[in-house]
Amino acid sequence: MRVRVAPRRGRPYTSGTMRLFAPLVALGLIGCTGSKATEPSLARRPAEAIDPRLPIASDPTPGPFDADLAARLSQLVAEGNAGARMFDSELGQAQALANAAGSAQSESWILAQQALSGLEGARARSTRALSDIDALAAARIQSGSGLSFSDMTAIEAASGELRGVTDRQAMTIDRLSARLGN
Repeated sequence: MRVRVAPRRGRPYTSGTMRLFAPLVALGLIGCTGSKATEPSLARRPAEAIDPRLPIASDPTPGPFDADLAARLSQLVAEGNAGARMFDSELGQAQALANAAGSAQSESWILAQQALSGLEGARARSTRALSDIDALAAARIQSGSGLSFSDMTAIEAASGELRGVTDRQAMTIDRLSARLGN
């Protein structure tokens, strides 16, 4: 004997329908939550109050020159130049060894590699002085005391002088390194 079950008419939502709508309801609730991030204000900023049509002085007025800064720059340039002299004194031997170097991993090639490493070490003194000049300028700016036009000009001159030295050294090392097949 088979029992017939009458369909339910009072419940329009079956468990299958509820399973479909439950994730949609959850996503809808998540979408309604507000963001806690703070958006930037759209108020006028102080820099926007400056009239861009105002002329800018073409030649800044030189300010006072800091004697301590000048002495430190002079010391750093002297250190960089001493490194350049040391580099130049080792350069002749390194070039001769690189020219005489045999195939890779040979005794003469290893001697040339060691001479190239000596050049890198001699160059380090100049690059350290150059980085100290950059660090000196950065420290002045970060301290809030800033740099006068005269100080900035002196820093740029010292940095430019040593940059020329270190760039020449880097090109020389690259040329010798290429000759050795590095």
